[in-house]
Amino acid sequence: MRFTFMFLAGLLIGCVGEAPPANFSADASVNTTADANVVSPIDGGTATDAATVETCYSEPVFPQADIADVIAAYGGANFKDELIEAMGRRHPASGYLLNAQRNDSYFNQFSDSSSWTGMVGWLDTLSHEETHLFNAYHAQAQGQVHSLFHREDLIIYLPTDTSFGRGEIYDDISQSARDGIYAPTYLTGSQGERGFQALLDEHNCYLNEVAAVGSVGEYFNGGVSLRDGSAAFLYFIAVYLRVARTEQPTIYNQLKSSEPYRRAVETAWLRTHFFLDIANAFPNLGINDDMYLALAHEQANMDEIGMFIGKTVQASACLQ
Repeated sequence: MRFTFMFLAGLLIGCVGEAPPANFSADASVNTTADANVVSPIDGGTATDAATVETCYSEPVFPQADIADVIAAYGGANFKDELIEAMGRRHPASGYLLNAQRNDSYFNQFSDSSSWTGMVGWLDTLSHEETHLFNAYHAQAQGQVHSLFHREDLIIYLPTDTSFGRGEIYDDISQSARDGIYAPTYLTGSQGERGFQALLDEHNCYLNEVAAVGSVGEYFNGGVSLRDGSAAFLYFIAVYLRVARTEQPTIYNQLKSSEPYRRAVETAWLRTHFFLDIANAFPNLGINDDMYLALAHEQANMDEIGMFIGKTVQASACLQ
């Protein structure tokens, strides 16, 4: 089961705030990534009528771009070049991420050089784990505590995390979410001891899976809980903020007063909806995503996100 493998790998390399293991081979190209602190997560235009003004998120993604020539040539010693070329045409941010991490010693373990469909079948794991690694490497290279990679020009740097363990929200989430795979995995045991920064980081990794695989979804065989992870963690973020606000107000106020944390939550909400809309074209890329998204879209949870970022959120990639 892919989720089990990905989780076991995450235990080894997804530890937020810790230096990468000594045997990891960092990619020097990571140091060239632009500092995106000044970039707004909202890049789209506005739609105006007499009552409302909407501002919507967008980023370059081209799900219809022709990659037939790359697929025909795929495989063998040049598979990384071909994979990165294909992803660069369909979703430049995924292409950038994979190129930045191409020399990482774990890249080959999360890849299939034998066939294009086999590689797309591994792309969720590859994108997820290399996001964890990029976030750790890049923060270290930039002298930062932690970073969240969304695209080359949108990397959010998070300050020191003084929050409570995410496991403290377990009893506050719905029974349907507790019956799923994500809450028992990430909100209990040693995983549950990790704080808000780790919650945002895990969401970031699941979201980058959706962005990568969703842009080449016609080549994904079988069914997978791809959309589920990003939707589940979006819900967990909202619940965490509610628990923090009502039970840990000092921590909540510290997080809310931090512009990077507000921007991280805003970007998580908007970018998730942007890429879910793209991945929704492929029904086989989700299993229980509708349930998790319905939980995130409960008015109380959307209000919680809105209170934290100081803006009105909707069940979409737009702010009102």
